[in-house]
Amino acid sequence: MSYIYAEQPEWTKESFFQNALQPALRDQLGNPTYLQKAQRNPRVPIFKKAVAINKENLKKLYDAGVKVSFGTDSGAIPLPIAGFAEHRELQLMVESGLSPLQALECATARAAALLGLTDRGILEPGKLADFVVLTANPLDDRKDCCRLAPGKEGKWSHRVFLAMKIVRILARNMRVASHKA
Repeated sequence: MSYIYAEQPEWTKESFFQNALQPALRDQLGNPTYLQKAQRNPRVPIFKKAVAINKENLKKLYDAGVKVSFGTDSGAIPLPIAGFAEHRELQLMVESGLSPLQALECATARAAALLGLTDRGILEPGKLADFVVLTANPLDDRKDCCRLAPGKEGKWSHRVFLAMKIVRILARNMRVASHKA
């Protein structure tokens, strides 16, 4: 499925993606010979159809109440790019018809629940949490999951405090949505 790189969609030009690449992979993905070979692969239509069917199936399964979670050991794209593959998976879930909130819930609360981890998965007092501070609301745009708040000499800027407000709103929305599900 490396055809996606040969098509060079907009997200492959984003700094978040580019910074996640190892130098050798960055060179490979910029190599015209590699790109032509990937574009000319006679199986590309089959791969594209498989991705489309997978997206349709994900939405149908989710809507039918199947417990959908997040994450694989191979990444959401053919060449797993640590730190980026998870964001691509979120994007694919949203492209499948899930809302950004539903996709984030699959990556957090639902993943923890399916693994039987009752001490994490939601932002709540007494729970374990790994989270990042963002500069924008990922419920508005998947790309906002990649906009980490910059720090300056160990001090948080006003943007970080705004981002913390967004995290609190997101956490509240996730709890409300989870209780409705």
